Amino acid sequence: MNAPQPVPTIISPVDDHADSRDTTLLEFAPGELIYALDSAPREAYRIVSGRVALMRPNGDEVEVGDSLGAGSLLADSELVALSPRRYNAVAETLTRLQIVDRDTIIARMAEDADYARQLLEQARITPAATAAPSASTSLLPAAEPQISAFNPDYLLLQQHEAPQLLRWTVPVLCAALLSLIAWAAVAKTQTVISGHGKLITDVPTMVVQSFDQALLKEVKVQEGEAVKQGQLLALLDPSVAEADQYSVRQQLTAAQAQMARLGAEQQWQDHPDADAPSFSSDAQEQARQATLYQVRQRQYQASVDSYRNDIAALDSQLQGQKQALRDQQQQLKLTKEFTALKQDQYQREKEAYQRDGVYRLEYLKAAQSLTEVAKDTEATRSAIQSSSKQLAAKQAQLQAFRAQWQAQNESDMSDLQRQLTQLQAQLTKQDRNAGLVALRAPADGIVQSIALQNPGAVIRPAETLFEIVPDKVAQEFEVAISPSDIGQIKVGDPAQIRLDTLPSVRHGILTGTLTYLSADSVKGNNRQTPEEAMYRARIRIDGQKLFDVPPSFALRPGMTATADIQVGERRMISYLFYPVARALHQSFREP
Repeated sequence: MNAPQPVPTIISPVDDHADSRDTTLLEFAPGELIYALDSAPREAYRIVSGRVALMRPNGDEVEVGDSLGAGSLLADSELVALSPRRYNAVAETLTRLQIVDRDTIIARMAEDADYARQLLEQARITPAATAAPSASTSLLPAAEPQISAFNPDYLLLQQHEAPQLLRWTVPVLCAALLSLIAWAAVAKTQTVISGHGKLITDVPTMVVQSFDQALLKEVKVQEGEAVKQGQLLALLDPSVAEADQYSVRQQLTAAQAQMARLGAEQQWQDHPDADAPSFSSDAQEQARQATLYQVRQRQYQASVDSYRNDIAALDSQLQGQKQALRDQQQQLKLTKEFTALKQDQYQREKEAYQRDGVYRLEYLKAAQSLTEVAKDTEATRSAIQSSSKQLAAKQAQLQAFRAQWQAQNESDMSDLQRQLTQLQAQLTKQDRNAGLVALRAPADGIVQSIALQNPGAVIRPAETLFEIVPDKVAQEFEVAISPSDIGQIKVGDPAQIRLDTLPSVRHGILTGTLTYLSADSVKGNNRQTPEEAMYRARIRIDGQKLFDVPPSFALRPGMTATADIQVGERRMISYLFYPVARALHQSFREP
């Protein structure tokens, strides 16, 4: 922070008997702003109690001045000099101030010469500035020579009388200005919107183009020749168009035959022995699809027969296993009875205390035989279950094969249907192209230009070959209007057209009426700024005010000119007030 600068305001103690014409007391809390820097001085203050700090900002820092206590005066020099305040006054403690007016300070200056001299040196004003409104003489005649040395330059200039001519200059200029404003308030001028363009016909220039790439075979007309609607202009080589047409037709025939074959294949499951139907009227395509039909039928039937043979084998195996299970169950029953008999004999033998007798050995053999028969029976049951699962799986495979075959056929037919639709559209296009090898005039007119004339020239798609100006149609003037002017014009406004080929001062003008205004802006209509978006307007030519024109002159499409569209009248004074009104309208806004 910079060191505090000396405070220029005179801070003088005032006793309790100081003359004050305003006994109003103001109270400020600690930190409250009493007055701000550069504020207009309305009164001075005497500190009754508390303390006041004087501060002034300097860039990012703040210069702190003196701290004033009770009895001091605030802002007395600024009030006497009527200059903006040079510090921020902030209450340090609870402060009470008494308002002191300018007359009280000036009266004290009249009583205290030292106070007045010090105050005037600080404020850099003349004694005349301290005079009360009712005073007619200086309050400090003795100090005037010393004080005048501090007067600024503008006060020194005010002490000299202005020349007589200079005093009359301002009144004369004011009178001239008032006269000009009065004339501008009465006078009016025509308001026009100007635009540049060219002369066109009511029907635009017709162009004859090639629809597709081709070779030029023969041109039947010449430039400047009058033609009738439908007249032959040129012939194109039809070889490419005819070849494309034949290729698309062959693809369409093949796709139709393939669609018929796929439809016949859908009937195999219900009618496997049906004869092959007719697929196409074309012999080659019929033979090709019939062969493919037989191959796919044999392939399908072979796959089905393979699944069926596997199913039959599994079924036969399952039936044999079921028969073996029945035999084993019968044998198991007999073995159980035989084992029970041997067990009974062995039990009797044990009761006779013959533990190692003959029946014990027979019983053990019978029990072993029973175990083996029971094990074989369980093995047969497991084999039956496995065979049943294999048989069910094979039958499911057969059904899945048939469903997959059907789904694949339906998918192929769906894709083929889309292909057929595209081929039919292409065939329609190729039929149209084949009919466009003969270029004819779309309407009556005059051949303005021919792009290519030598036979064998290659023509690109959409390339313009002929330009024909329509015959016996009305002429109009097409003009480009700036977007900034579009809001002022309307259909029906009168216009004056100045041809570039005939200066209007020497040869006159054309008159017309605005008949068309585009709904949106377009690019490329302005010769000065071709990339700028402009509105298109058309002016109907109502009359010709031309004179001293050449004998061979005639209005031709393409002539350039400038149009002045009359949109109303405007008072001259509006040119003076419009910038002021625009500035006021656009001011006091934050972007």
